[in-house]
Amino acid sequence: MITKEELKKRYDGKTITELETMAKSSHTAIRERQSDLVCVLYYLKASGRYKENRRYANVTFWEYLEDVFSIRKNTFIQWANAVINWPDEVKKHGIGLVAKVASNCSATKRMQAFKAIDKLVSETAKEGPALREKIENVINTYRAKPPIKKSITDWRAMYEREAHAHTATKGKLREAYAEIVQLKAQIDKLKDTAHAFGQVRSIFENIQREARA
Repeated sequence: MITKEELKKRYDGKTITELETMAKSSHTAIRERQSDLVCVLYYLKASGRYKENRRYANVTFWEYLEDVFSIRKNTFIQWANAVINWPDEVKKHGIGLVAKVASNCSATKRMQAFKAIDKLVSETAKEGPALREKIENVINTYRAKPPIKKSITDWRAMYEREAHAHTATKGKLREAYAEIVQLKAQIDKLKDTAHAFGQVRSIFENIQREARA
C-alpha cells in the first residue's frame, strides 16, 4: 500500500509543471500500451492463434477475450475500430473519445469532427469540463442522422382492401353498363318516335298543300 506520506516525499519537491508533464507522459504511454493491446488481440482473433492456448482451443474468441482479459465483445469491437482506422487520433485523444466519434458521427463527417476537436484542444490550454462540453457539441454537430424506420407493411390487410375496392369497382361498372343499356334503349325509342313524328308531319304538310291547291 502506498501511503500519503510516501507520495509527499516523492512529489512535494516538484513544481506543478513537472508533475503535469509526468502525468501527461504516463497518460500518453497508457494510450500507446492500450493500442498495442488491441493490436495484439486483433491479431490473435484474425489469425486464430488464441487457440494455441489449449484451455481455449474449442471456444470462440469472444469467450477467450472476456475470460483472459475481462474485455467484452462490444467494447473490443469499438476499440479495434478506433485503433485500426484512426491510430493517430487514438494517440492524441485516446480510444474512448475516438470510439465515441466513430459510433455517433456519420462516416463522411468523422474526419471533420476529429479536425474540429484538434482545433479545440490546440486553442484551449486548460478548461476542464468546459472543453469536454465543447467536444460534445462537436460530436452532436456531426452526429449521424438516425435511419428512417420503415413501418411494417400489413400485406394481408392491403390485399383485402384492394380486393374489396376491386369488387366494389366491378359492381359500379356493372351498374353503369346496365344504365348505358337502358339509356341506349330509350334513345332508340326516341329515334323511332322522332321518325314516326316526321312521317306524320310530312303527311300533314301534303294534305295542307293539296287543300290550298
